[in-house]
Amino acid sequence: MKTYILNYTMFFVDSPSQTHKMKIKNCLSDLHAKVRLEDYLKRRHSNFERLQVDSCHEENDLFKYFGDIFGPFK
Repeated sequence: MKTYILNYTMFFVDSPSQTHKMKIKNCLSDLHAKVRLEDYLKRRHSNFERLQVDSCHEENDLFKYFGDIFGPFK
């Protein structure tokens, strides 16, 4: 499972759009991350109209690959 970082704009029926950034964990692909985000926004906002994803990329965290070899320098 992968983690994706999405920059997106939410559009609402009766209010101005909002731009945000969110990290979506445990996804199989970037499409899976986008679908999960849209489902979440539909549940959270009753006036949600549509989602525009501005960028979507996989998170690359070097510390998860190298573990604790950096010790006190984290």
